[in-house]
Amino acid sequence: MKFFKKSTAANSLRQQAERCGACQEGLDDWTKDKDGLCERYYRYIDFCIKHNLPAVDFIKEQFAGVAERHGIFANSEFSVSNLSYLSPLGMSCGDARYDQYGVGCIYLRHHAKLRLHVCDQAVVRVYLYDHALLEVSNTSKHPVYIYKYGGEVAGCENIIIRDRERKE
Repeated sequence: MKFFKKSTAANSLRQQAERCGACQEGLDDWTKDKDGLCERYYRYIDFCIKHNLPAVDFIKEQFAGVAERHGIFANSEFSVSNLSYLSPLGMSCGDARYDQYGVGCIYLRHHAKLRLHVCDQAVVRVYLYDHALLEVSNTSKHPVYIYKYGGEVAGCENIIIRDRERKE
């Protein structure tokens, strides 16, 4: 009788990444630790966005409780402050506040909705994709830069939108 090794979330995700053509550097950097995989999500964010990896349902099922610690929210409601990285996905809906000297980089995707409040000396940039909705309130001395690949922006207080849809 043969015993089969149980497939882990990390192994399954690695197989998906390999099928999508992950670079050797990314594969060499692989870990089975879920916290480590969440950190690598941001390190290889362009690949993850291009290939929609990991899928929202996969994150929700396999990374519940871990992903949220890293600012990755899959079909969840949330309220956070001054996270360095934030990635609301799927049908997530929430608030993010950046104040004092907070610095944030946000990847808003799918049908997620985010109410972003920025004040004091905080600096935030947002990458907006798909059908996501971003509502901005900014009283900071710095503009919020929004790199728009899709989605919608509401609010016009001290923001700069860079429309990436028209890039050729």
